[in-house]
Amino acid sequence: MTALLAPLPAVVIAIIIVGGGIALALLGMIWVRTSVRVSTREAHQEVAGFVISVVGTIYAVVLALVLVAVWEQFENARTTAEREANAVANLYHLASGLPARDQHSFQEKLKTYARAVVDEEWRLMQRGQASERAWDAFHDLWPALTATEPQSMRESAIHQEALERMNDLSDARRVRLLSSRTELPRVLWTVLIGGGIATVGLTYFFGVRRFAAQALMTVALAGTIALILFVILVIDLPFRRDVGVSSEALEQVLATIERSERR
Repeated sequence: MTALLAPLPAVVIAIIIVGGGIALALLGMIWVRTSVRVSTREAHQEVAGFVISVVGTIYAVVLALVLVAVWEQFENARTTAEREANAVANLYHLASGLPARDQHSFQEKLKTYARAVVDEEWRLMQRGQASERAWDAFHDLWPALTATEPQSMRESAIHQEALERMNDLSDARRVRLLSSRTELPRVLWTVLIGGGIATVGLTYFFGVRRFAAQALMTVALAGTIALILFVILVIDLPFRRDVGVSSEALEQVLATIERSERR
């Protein structure tokens, strides 16, 4: 479900999920009011109230747990993007302590990689894809670093530190790409949508005589559930263009590097 709606802007998804959910809830309420007499609904009101309290409580707990889990995933993706940017910055500065013949080459390869991620890969991650250009630039970094031959103890220490930061970059890249492809399983979406329908549907059997009062309650409940489902949906893929994790951290690193080179 997430992948199907991922290309759409968040505002369009909000209209589909929230607006559509409220409209369907109202249509269901109108159908029940016209099909079931008020006296019948009043006779079953106590049972319906008990059932909805149980079902609603269980559904609220499930909804809250999923929302928290998805939000933690979103925050982890943001942290991963920042870790990758920090690794690029650290590697660039550490390269200044490598042998002179290797400094410039490695720094240029590092900038090529960062630019490919910002300009191309971030956009592709919205569809769960990776950039071949970024992969090629990344694969050029390891041999460029491992082929370096330190000439002093100072250069050896810097080289060892650079290798550790390169491992950090590899880990962050791998986790970032995995996060862009990970989404809630369909069975969980079935539970969330089915639970919402059941919770709203049970309210139709309350013996509310005034149409406006029942419509207002239905809109409030259905709108709240749909709004939470919308939030879960848009942050389930953490690298969306409009509300997801941006490439700002890596862009700032590139801007800082360019400013230092102009001095």
